[in-house]
Amino acid sequence: MEDGYSERRKSCRLTTISGKYSPHMKWPQRLTSPPKVKQLAWAVHGQQVKQETYRLPDYWSLHFYEYRGQIDCGDQSYKLQPGAVSIVPPGMPITFHYEGPSEHLYCHFSIPQIDSKEASSSACLQNDTRLPQLKNLLSNAIPLKHNAPQRVDLRLWDVLLGIQDIFEHADSYPRHDRIIETATQIVMQEMAQPLTIPSLARRCQISHNQLIRILKEHTRESPSIW
Repeated sequence: MEDGYSERRKSCRLTTISGKYSPHMKWPQRLTSPPKVKQLAWAVHGQQVKQETYRLPDYWSLHFYEYRGQIDCGDQSYKLQPGAVSIVPPGMPITFHYEGPSEHLYCHFSIPQIDSKEASSSACLQNDTRLPQLKNLLSNAIPLKHNAPQRVDLRLWDVLLGIQDIFEHADSYPRHDRIIETATQIVMQEMAQPLTIPSLARRCQISHNQLIRILKEHTRESPSIW
């Protein structure tokens, strides 16, 4: 269970996110040194309650979602789907609305060179095929927490810079390139495990037929050969 406290939230303005959001977030532009990770783990919620609220006075929160639901961040709300990512600054309440057992990867961290008062906006991203790569990069750092915490800080730094790159270049990176890059990384990381085209397509957040078409059009190879 994540650190924080539960409270009831008032109604919030609802937003469905399909791409980048909140370009006025200030922290990435001056992320010139590694953040400090406080907590990094997978958590499952929604098994006993349908709603929880947390507020971290001193830490940012980063979440990679594996479920459908909704989060309220201050006066802004976001509809979630698997693959979504949210970033919430210190001191801002965040309410999670669950539709059943809900798993997410979360990271609480501080950014030493940035005053938390400077950043008052939250952000949510989804429907970008680069996000699964960043999730895997961060998740794979969990075993390093106790023996190599500095490496975990560096891994989070890389992930945050990757998220900033998505904000800045959401429309300049061709979608098929992102999909092929994501699929390639998944295959390379899991070469020793059986991997089907349908499961690979799901993890790239596209359909089976879309993945086959993209690979044939842009690599000139069938999925089985590729």
